[in-house]
Amino acid sequence: MLRVIAEVALFVLFAWVMRRLLGVQRLSLTKTVVAALIGLALGETIGLLLARRGLASDLAVTTGIVLGLVFAMMVTLTLEALASQKRRRPIWRRNPAAFLRRRIGQSRRSIEIAGIASRHGLGRGLGLALGSEMTADDAAAYGADLRAALEDAGGVFVKLGQVLATRTDLIPESTAAELGALHQDVEPVPRDELEPAIEAALGRQVDEVFAEFEWSPLGAASIGQVHSARLRSGTRVVVKARRPDVSDTIDRDLEIALDLARVLHERSPQAARLGIVGVTEQFAAQLRAELDYAIEAANTREAAAALSSDAPIVVPTVIDEHSSDALLVMTYVDGTPLGRVGVVDRERGRRLADALFRVEIDAMLTGRRFHADPHPGNVLLTPDGQLGLIDFGSAGRLDAFERSSVSDILTALALNDATMLRAAALQMGMEPPEIDPSVLDRAFARLMAEHLGPGAAPTAELLQDFLAVATRFGLAMPPSMSQMLRALVTLQGTLDVLDPEFAIVDAAKSIASEEIRRDLRPDNLTDQAKREAIRVAPLLRRVPHHLDRIAGQIESGRVTVRLRLFSDDDDLRVISRLVNRIVLVAVGSALGVVSALLFGLTTGPTLSPNVRLFDLLGFIGLFAGAVLIMRVVLEILREP
Repeated sequence: MLRVIAEVALFVLFAWVMRRLLGVQRLSLTKTVVAALIGLALGETIGLLLARRGLASDLAVTTGIVLGLVFAMMVTLTLEALASQKRRRPIWRRNPAAFLRRRIGQSRRSIEIAGIASRHGLGRGLGLALGSEMTADDAAAYGADLRAALEDAGGVFVKLGQVLATRTDLIPESTAAELGALHQDVEPVPRDELEPAIEAALGRQVDEVFAEFEWSPLGAASIGQVHSARLRSGTRVVVKARRPDVSDTIDRDLEIALDLARVLHERSPQAARLGIVGVTEQFAAQLRAELDYAIEAANTREAAAALSSDAPIVVPTVIDEHSSDALLVMTYVDGTPLGRVGVVDRERGRRLADALFRVEIDAMLTGRRFHADPHPGNVLLTPDGQLGLIDFGSAGRLDAFERSSVSDILTALALNDATMLRAAALQMGMEPPEIDPSVLDRAFARLMAEHLGPGAAPTAELLQDFLAVATRFGLAMPPSMSQMLRALVTLQGTLDVLDPEFAIVDAAKSIASEEIRRDLRPDNLTDQAKREAIRVAPLLRRVPHHLDRIAGQIESGRVTVRLRLFSDDDDLRVISRLVNRIVLVAVGSALGVVSALLFGLTTGPTLSPNVRLFDLLGFIGLFAGAVLIMRVVLEILREP
């Protein structure tokens, strides 16, 4: 009994020491003691088995204790690793039943998508749809199959196809043309399902807020649907309601789409180079943002606040008291979508086209939110001859560096300067280490010769080709820049309805020329010179002192050149950690080998009739080696 109490006390003490030796962080002391007791039980069991097989009693007890300590460390190591994984992936712990239902639903949907892809023969073209490996006829045929498959899959996949249709820098033009015909017939949510969701978002009954509510929707989409209504105050509004349970459906389909993108990334080097995973992740982030109507409400308010009073453009007013993340209530903009307008008076069309373009480009160049999807269905022609901008669910914003790049691109196009265009492209993208600046200069020079040469009429195709050249050279455009270029391409189609002769590139070059002239005015040059002088003044004050020190060192012969191989602290830490691990593993392994050799010796000093000195040293070495190796393993498991 006393021996058991002593061993338990020993293992409890060891539990505390073990936490220090292994650097355990996530386990409580109670769990560490449990690990020690498990090790004790295993060690005792092995000691008894060795004693029954004829091993001396003292040696069997010692062996059981040492092995029990090693087993306790192994159990602690396992529990620590599990704690790390649980901390990284805690979803299943919150609601195991919901997690299981989600995984089953995702598996069924994946099987359904795989069946659709197989039925439409997409397997034969996997990995070839992106890039230039396909002929034009093959690309068109594949695009038709892909369009049919995406329409059958519905929901997220139709939206993904519509996004890909605008990315002729990623897919062949004939494939993009097929995807451009994508459409989806979405059944509207019936009133008995939608009304409870609207009332939950409002916190009140529908008839308490609205004097009239037209339950037949103006339009239905995969995320939500729009209804016409009238408030109790008499204001006519539109109500944008999110479809019930659409968030779970979209999350499930987005996970499947990301999995498919990763498969394509692995099977096609061309897809990997073009960043198909990044494109899908960007699409997923944008679609999840569209689920939150509070974001669209903020975008709409910002766009309305940025409009000048004389601009012939109107934006809906958000009714904040009735809007939420699942419901958006806005004033009704009376008008006809440009897609159904037909011919617009030439003079009025040119004026409206110029106003719409300036609103978009000014927002891009000043860092405000710009409409990222200005297609003809989102631009209305009002009865009083103005334009109405609606649906700000997709909007973008450029940061200071991106705005500078856009300004440089417009200036380079205005000056027809390929070198400046290359510099602007490298500023907005990531320069690959193997890129040849002269080759990129020639590519951009060829681009401008085709679109900006004598007699050429530059269109938005120039922007698509610019993006294609950047992609071909591996320049990773920031998502907001790609979004801006696609918005301008979409805007060209809308402007063509208002003014078929409107040249978006010429208008952009004109704005760039205005910027250049404004910057070159004497008063602006004076201001710029003052700002630069203020920036460099502190440096200039220190120049004489530094020159005097350098001259003194040269005169005394104390000028030296020093090279440091590991000057970066991060590199030094990585190398130090790697070397430390190698040393610890080598020492631990050496101790294990030496301990095994000591156990094999049959001679030497004895501490008792059954315990030799070399056996004790062997046990100590085995224990120390196990501690060192387990510590290294634990550090590796902790890395993200």
